[in-house]
Amino acid sequence: MLIRTSIVEKQIGYWAMNNELDVKSSHISSLWKIIEARDCSVAVSRERFSILNYEYQRLLRQQEQFRQQEQEQAQHQQKKLQSLEELLQQQQVQLQDIHLDLEQIQSYAKTLEVQALQLRSQAEQQQSRIEQLKGDKKRLGDRLQKAKLKISNLQQQVEAMQSSKFWKLRTAWVSLKNRLRLNS
Repeated sequence: MLIRTSIVEKQIGYWAMNNELDVKSSHISSLWKIIEARDCSVAVSRERFSILNYEYQRLLRQQEQFRQQEQEQAQHQQKKLQSLEELLQQQQVQLQDIHLDLEQIQSYAKTLEVQALQLRSQAEQQQSRIEQLKGDKKRLGDRLQKAKLKISNLQQQVEAMQSSKFWKLRTAWVSLKNRLRLNS
């Protein structure tokens, strides 16, 4: 500011010399006031420029911070997306495995169904055989009852024969015959 003031003073002095005018001190005083006002305005403008420059620098730093935050968020989102894609791929592999397992289970179920039909057929045959065997058992039971009755009758006949005089005589004869043969 002082340099500018001295330059202005020199210009005023130079102007006064060149024109050889009689400059009144009041006129110089008012010029000095204008110059001081201008210097004050320049100082205020410089101060305002300094404030605006500081604010501009602060805004630039904020903008850079926001950019960095956005980049970090974008990187974080990218990592998240990659993680989700990997998870999706794993789930697709699991889904394919499950699909294969399901196909195997369905195939096995069809095999079991065929076996079940075969078993039903065999069960029906066995049921028929069981019915047949039940009939045979009843017939055999009836025959057994008849045989028991016949055996009982025969035992009674044998007992009756053994209690007869003829049988007793025969038993004595066989016994005597056996003794005589032993002695000979």
